[in-house]
Amino acid sequence: MTIASTEFTCDNEYIEITPESLVIPARSERGFEIHYRPLITSEEETIDLTLNNAVLGVFKYKLLLKGLQPSSQRSMAFKCALGNDLVQIFKFTHYLKKATNYTVKVERIDNPGAPCDFKAEVAQIPAPAAES
Repeated sequence: MTIASTEFTCDNEYIEITPESLVIPARSERGFEIHYRPLITSEEETIDLTLNNAVLGVFKYKLLLKGLQPSSQRSMAFKCALGNDLVQIFKFTHYLKKATNYTVKVERIDNPGAPCDFKAEVAQIPAPAAES
């Protein structure tokens, strides 16, 4: 029997179910992975997740979800002598299903808020909507 992840329904846009389909042989068990990837912190909420399969029937599950702040914010620090160039690349993944712009900020570590000798070549980075 094959079950597709599209047979699950859920009212939360941050829920992702993998793999896309799962083959379950007779007298065996398999499992889908349910990923909750909120992009902002959120209060605890209960939502319904339903599997509606023509052969097996309808299975309803209650999920208790809460969006927590990340444990640490990634940052980058470097030093460069006057007159020299130093380029460092900061790579991240955009999970939001809507397009957005990210702002680049360069600040001093030793004295936050003080004028900085360095600048970012681009002040904003556009990110297209994530497809998955």
